[in-house]
Amino acid sequence: MRVTIFTRHSADCERKEERDYTRCRCAKWLEYYDATGTQVRKSAHTRDLSEAQKTAADIEAQYNAVERGEQPKPKQSGKTLADAIALYIDSKRGHVTERHIAKLTHRFGELETYCNSQNLIALAAIQTEHILAWRNTLTGAQNTRAKKVFMVIGFFEFCVEMGWLTRNIARAQAIKVPYSDEQTPRALDDKQFAQYFASIPKMNGRSTEQERAAFASLVTLMRWTGLSIRDAVTIERSKFEKNGQGFWRLFLRRSKTNKKVYCTLTEATHSQIMKGAKKSGRYMFIDSLPSTAKGLDSMVLSWGTKYQKLADVANITDEQNLPIRPTSHWMRHSFVFWCLQHEMPTEDIAMLLGDTLAIVAKHYSDWITGRQERLTERMILALSK
Repeated sequence: MRVTIFTRHSADCERKEERDYTRCRCAKWLEYYDATGTQVRKSAHTRDLSEAQKTAADIEAQYNAVERGEQPKPKQSGKTLADAIALYIDSKRGHVTERHIAKLTHRFGELETYCNSQNLIALAAIQTEHILAWRNTLTGAQNTRAKKVFMVIGFFEFCVEMGWLTRNIARAQAIKVPYSDEQTPRALDDKQFAQYFASIPKMNGRSTEQERAAFASLVTLMRWTGLSIRDAVTIERSKFEKNGQGFWRLFLRRSKTNKKVYCTLTEATHSQIMKGAKKSGRYMFIDSLPSTAKGLDSMVLSWGTKYQKLADVANITDEQNLPIRPTSHWMRHSFVFWCLQHEMPTEDIAMLLGDTLAIVAKHYSDWITGRQERLTERMILALSK
């Protein structure tokens, strides 16, 4: 088995027409045929020829070791890790959103990159100790790491079900990252939100009065519906309809889960939302949807940074008079907090949010417990009369 190095030249490279010229400082790529005879082209993640040659030699050594029996051979299907990941992600299409597909592609791309760095090309060559070593390279918040490990466990379960592996090598207890209960959601009470909202006109920078008005409408929408920023920014005007009782009904499906979301708004709240929204067109806050997932992410991020700017000028403090910096997701938490404070059943809140009952119970367990304690106190008081 032989790995060939070729170059993807930049537009200003003098040798840009010569694919096989590798002595320039342009990006180096690798080309070879895997165990199934499938042609593979992949980045060497370097512009340095010597580094690319080392990576190519490592891949060749890995495949040759498999052929000599020094590493477990892939089963009859001849699956490499890259093959298995591609099939796993493909099995998800049509069942999850494209955004989730993009997240899977990114996260399993990280796993594949790590395994390639350890000369682990064949799926059957990967052992529990390798997954543990990968787990130890993860950084970030504990719950984020826990989610990444959970996704990898699910992937290897898929590999077992497909008959490519005999056991789930990632299910060992030592590999799992426990979810942390310390990451409690944060919410604004009515007084804090009033101060927060009143600070919008103080936002400076390059934003115009019209842009601040649109942002005020977005904040109002998210606070009283619990929508994620992605769903709120891309909301269509047609999703609102008057219900004939002096209220407005909002119905849509969450982009993340495709679950139904139901909300009811007062006439005053609906008017506040419409005040800064676009006066016409399909969408209330944007002209049109970006044509790519990356473009959509960038657009949503630009709205999300406005919450950071608002936090800079709002000077909100918590119960201990310590400064807090609300983000866009605090609006969702604030909506849930308000619902629980008004004794709404958890299953109804889940329907309002477009989440499952289990998810709501998990994320807001402390608030639900607090509500149950208040209900117990009221029952005792009522029974004592």
